[in-house]
Amino acid sequence: TGVLNANGGLSLTSSVSLYNAQTLNLSGTSTWSGGILYHGDNPILNNAGTLTLTSDVSTSYYFGGGAPLVINNSGTFAKNGTSGTSYIDATFNNTGNVTVQTGTLNLSAGGSNSGTVSVSPSATLALSGGTFTFSPGSAFTGAGTIQVNGATATFAGATTGTGNLTLSSGTLNGTGSVNGLLSVSGGTINGAGTLDANGGVAITGSFDLYGSRTLNLSGLSTWSGGILYHGDNPILNNAGTLTLTSDVSTSYYFGGGAPLVINNSGTFAKNGTSGTSYIDATFNNTSTGNVMGSSGTLSFTNTFTNNGGSILVAGGNLSFTNSLNVGTGTLGGSGTITAPTVTAGGIVLPGSPLGRLNISGNLTLQSTAMLLFHSVAPHKAALTIF
Repeated sequence: TGVLNANGGLSLTSSVSLYNAQTLNLSGTSTWSGGILYHGDNPILNNAGTLTLTSDVSTSYYFGGGAPLVINNSGTFAKNGTSGTSYIDATFNNTGNVTVQTGTLNLSAGGSNSGTVSVSPSATLALSGGTFTFSPGSAFTGAGTIQVNGATATFAGATTGTGNLTLSSGTLNGTGSVNGLLSVSGGTINGAGTLDANGGVAITGSFDLYGSRTLNLSGLSTWSGGILYHGDNPILNNAGTLTLTSDVSTSYYFGGGAPLVINNSGTFAKNGTSGTSYIDATFNNTSTGNVMGSSGTLSFTNTFTNNGGSILVAGGNLSFTNSLNVGTGTLGGSGTITAPTVTAGGIVLPGSPLGRLNISGNLTLQSTAMLLFHSVAPHKAALTIF
């Protein structure tokens, strides 16, 4: 037990043990170039200076009978110089700056952040275990990757900066925001609260969205792979452009609550493949929303409500299990729309501008509908009902 103040910094070149409730306080400039820091039995390392890991050094929980090491960083904690991984199995609390300039810094025992996390291109900060809380004002900067790959990352408020966040396994929960790109290849987004993906999302693999979670999308988003498993009352609000670039689908998987609700006020489109994407979520298309089929088939198998938005095909197909009421919105394009009945009370633009709009089902034009055809010799737009 006791406190050791290293006021002139520390040079750590080989393995050392820190345990038995010892506190080590670092000031000034410190380097860690070699060895393993073995720990256990409630030790604490407080860094108020600059501590740089210049090789692939790590900590190791070795001594039983007490809690592992806690690192409290109010200065700068940096990894720089090698392309490998440094594993930190200590609880890590950052109120200062964490900088990953090369390689990977892997935090596996949870902690908290209210400071700045800066990750350079080709570098990674990995959160692989425990619960890590991002407090209000947490800043993500740099063009590298902050990766949740086994931990639970809890947002307790809005973040700043434009750094990128990746979820490959583990969990995102709480209420907060990501201003850079949110990349999802696996894992879970759940629990009451709202996550704002202000820089858009790139979905490349299957993941879970449930537990009354709200996910708000802005900017440009792509969905290129995987299934979105959902249930227990989640909501996805798309105010940007979300493009399905492969035959991806949603799947109601978690019982005990309502399926996913998608509220689209931006553009929801399928483009790039000839197969079918099945959306079994309740889908609401607002007055500013656009639903577009540019290739293959976009199939809506649950309730679809159009509140003045546009329903368009551009070489692809849109399919609706239930009858489609376009209301005062716009219906048009070149391709096929399939539904038991289609009712339109707004603008109907076959071709848009040239081509054939096929309606597979009964079409009812209300008294407020306007049927408009483009014609540029020798081509004409056409409408076919079958």
